[in-house]
Amino acid sequence: MKKRLFITGTIVLVAAALIGACASGASLSGTSASGRFLSGLSWDAEYDVIVAGFGFAGATASITAADAGARVLLLEKAPEGSEGGNSRYAGQDILCPVAGHRDEAIQYYKGMRGEFDNQTDEMIEFMIDGAMANKDWLLKMGLDESTLVNRPWPEYPDLPGANDLSVMTIHINVTFRSDLYKFIHSLVDSRRDKIDVWYESPATRLIQDPNTKIIHGIELLHEGKTYRVRAKNGVVLAAGGFENNPFMLENFVQLADGYSKAARY
Repeated sequence: MKKRLFITGTIVLVAAALIGACASGASLSGTSASGRFLSGLSWDAEYDVIVAGFGFAGATASITAADAGARVLLLEKAPEGSEGGNSRYAGQDILCPVAGHRDEAIQYYKGMRGEFDNQTDEMIEFMIDGAMANKDWLLKMGLDESTLVNRPWPEYPDLPGANDLSVMTIHINVTFRSDLYKFIHSLVDSRRDKIDVWYESPATRLIQDPNTKIIHGIELLHEGKTYRVRAKNGVVLAAGGFENNPFMLENFVQLADGYSKAARY
C-alpha cells in the first residue's frame, strides 16, 4: 500500500525526465555505436516511449509522456476490462505530505527504513518530492477537489515526521470502488490520439545494446505473435510488484500462505 500511495507522483517525475529529449525530437540512440547496433535489427513498430503496465504508474507515465508531445505505446498483459493490476483494487489513497514539510516527511520515511539499506537517501527524497506534487497534478488533470478527503496517515505514529503526512482519498465513505483508477484510466482514454493501448500484450524482453547498455526497445507477445517495437526515447517498466509471487511474499512480507486477492494477471 505504501508503494501505491506515492507512486503516482513519483512516476510523473520519472517520466518527465525520461521524455525530456522527446518533446524536442531528440533521440537517446544517436551515437555511432548505437547506430551500428540498430542497423542489425528489424522493427515492427516505433514509438517515442513504451510503457509496460496499465496500473497507476504506467498510466501516469503514459499521460505525462503524451502531454510532452510523445507518441506512446502502453502495453497491458490482461485483456481489456481486466487491466489495472492491483491499482484497480487498492485503497485508492494518495500520499500527500503537508505543504512545506518536505524535510519532516523525508525523516519519517527514513525512520520506516530502519536498519535496512535498500532505499538510499536520494531515493527517499525523490519519492517524497513526487508525492508532494500529487494533489496539484490531480487537480491540473481535472479532478474535482470536492471529491477529495484529507486524513492523517500516522501508520507509525511514534516516528518523527508522522504528523506531517496525510493521504487524500476519493469518496472515502465508499471504499474499493476503484475511483482513483477510473479517473486515471479516463485520462489515458482521452489521449488515444497519442497513446496506443495494446491489451493481452505482455512484454517479454528488453532489447538492449550489450556495449552501450542503452535500451532501444521491447519484445512482446500480441495475439500469439512476437513483435519488436522500438522506443526512441525510453522504456518505462511499470509491471507491478510481487503480489502474485507466493515465494517472495513469504520472504519479504513474512506471509507463509500469501495469495493475491486482487489482480489475476
